[in-house]
Amino acid sequence: MVKAVKEPDIDVKFVFSKSELDIPESLELKENIIHHVKLRHNLEKMLEEYLDKKDSESYNTRIGIVYWILNRHDKAVPLLEAARSSRLTNYFLGLCYQETDNPEKAHELLKKLYKDEPDKLYFICPMVSALIRRGEIDEASKILENAKKEHRAEADIYCYTGWCFEYLGEYKKADAEYQHALRLEPDHSETMFRMAYRADLQGKDEQAIKLYEKLCNQRPTYFNALVNLGIMYEDKGEFDKAVKCYESVLEYSPVHPKASMYLKDAKAALNMYYNDELKRREQHLKNIMTIPITDFPMSIRSRACLEDLGIKMLGDLAVKTEDELLKCENFGMTSLNELREIMARKGLTFTLPGGVPGQQANISLPIIDEPNKKPDILNKSIFDMEWSARIRSCFGRLKIYTLRDLVSKSERELLDTKNLGQISVKEIKQRLAALGLSLTAGAL
Repeated sequence: MVKAVKEPDIDVKFVFSKSELDIPESLELKENIIHHVKLRHNLEKMLEEYLDKKDSESYNTRIGIVYWILNRHDKAVPLLEAARSSRLTNYFLGLCYQETDNPEKAHELLKKLYKDEPDKLYFICPMVSALIRRGEIDEASKILENAKKEHRAEADIYCYTGWCFEYLGEYKKADAEYQHALRLEPDHSETMFRMAYRADLQGKDEQAIKLYEKLCNQRPTYFNALVNLGIMYEDKGEFDKAVKCYESVLEYSPVHPKASMYLKDAKAALNMYYNDELKRREQHLKNIMTIPITDFPMSIRSRACLEDLGIKMLGDLAVKTEDELLKCENFGMTSLNELREIMARKGLTFTLPGGVPGQQANISLPIIDEPNKKPDILNKSIFDMEWSARIRSCFGRLKIYTLRDLVSKSERELLDTKNLGQISVKEIKQRLAALGLSLTAGAL
């Protein structure tokens, strides 16, 4: 999946021969090594020869950094944790924590480094990333605003500023920052990943896939872009492409946990029967349920309500009833409809009144014993389709979020809805007919 490129003329011996590694040099080596198999093999071979040579106090730091370069966080973290504390050790240990989803520990290490050298871009970016992941947007924004004085021409600064606005639900401002970043650096990977991931969350699959595919042919390649693209290929039933995505990740990052797990599922899916398909979808559902709620675009009011309720992941939201949400202070129907749409994009609904907390019966899975009912189509969110504002508004009043919800309604039920007349109902019927579906039969 990752295109082969010419091997760079780099002698990796310096990693073991220099008295002390420096940060920029190590960052550059990793950027090169994750795309060049031969270069990585050379480093791995030299590492094997060096492992028995505990010749200095800096041994743990040096080997820990080498393992970080090789994307072996499982080996890098214990070595760096055991090493003597230093600017170099703390920086790369902070990056390891950052890259293994531990923003609390990353922040603890990176904040002192940033405080001592606030003008270094390689301290600014991971520090801001840790703050955003911790929800400390005001502090992240202050750092970025100060950074613009010296790094105004750096796309990274505008990308992270856009991420801050996105977190706050100010999407127009986020888009403006992302566009600024791309004007400075048209192929800026981080910016393209944020835009692709947001399109994915909004249900704009084709747009997301195009951005992910473009990202996967760039340098440096985002492993998360390859993983997300693989998941989207699976959703489309293109399992062969998904397998190639996951294999590409594992080629350059052999212990990547998500890629390993998804590859196994994708390979099984190539020859699976209906029961195997159900298992895959259940696994996919589990993946969806663990998506952080902060990754979804929403208003500040909705986000505040979810924070008050302690809702951190999509699965936490799925077990709530609409009544529970409406009891939140300053949370009304506008906010509820916003969350309904977010849930529907991922094929989810809220728990029905009286549902047992933690139960996932409200999640729609494909009906494998009714092939004529086109289960994959029925699970499609109605928000993925273009509808007039009047029809979309009526869908909200009738609590219609998927095609399954829509085909369960009769023409009479639709006509009885305020502001929905014969012309709108005709449009709905035509759109359903094009998909081989129809409304439920009932007396008019």
